[in-house]
Amino acid sequence: LIDSIECLDHRIWLIDKIIEKFSHIPNTGIMEIWLQRIAISQSMEYDFGESLCKLVQGKKPRIWKKKCIKDANLKKAVDINSIIDTGKLEECKMKPRIGSEEFDIFSY
Repeated sequence: LIDSIECLDHRIWLIDKIIEKFSHIPNTGIMEIWLQRIAISQSMEYDFGESLCKLVQGKKPRIWKKKCIKDANLKKAVDINSIIDTGKLEECKMKPRIGSEEFDIFSY
């Protein structure tokens, strides 16, 4: 829907309104992740409260506890620095329209 709006100012206004509407509602983390994805594709930056969004912003949030993990390979697997594809962010390869290959685990 947002991609179909031709005027960038109207897109920004719409994204601002969506973020404002849901900013006071608890447990909207997954929606914040998708909104951040959409905002980044439009070269917009917002300060979201979701931990994964903070990680994309370059902050170091605490996502999970790993003190109890003894295995070095498992600790490496849950390292927060390895879950964000910063190359894709830096190269701005994300398109405004989210294709099914980004979210469909059963692509046919």
